[in-house]
Amino acid sequence: METQKKELIKMILIMIKQVYKKTLQLEEAFGSQSIHILPKNYDPLKELLELLNISGEESVLVSTLVGIYLEGDMTADEIVIELEELTTQNA
Repeated sequence: METQKKELIKMILIMIKQVYKKTLQLEEAFGSQSIHILPKNYDPLKELLELLNISGEESVLVSTLVGIYLEGDMTADEIVIELEELTTQNA
């Protein structure tokens, strides 16, 4: 995977995490589960999957990895490495 694409993926992951954290903070502050920072019809994870040409069972794996990343158990760099391995296997 080329360096530019890796950096783009990292940027998307970091943005997803920032939006996730801010949404949780706002939901807690307002006591609401329906706070949306991004439009409801925009899904950055879906955009990431499309960028990587990933669908089907692999998309479940990527979603799981992103969830692990959001919980702080993996870094963006580690996710990029996993995604690179996944896309290499599919090529």
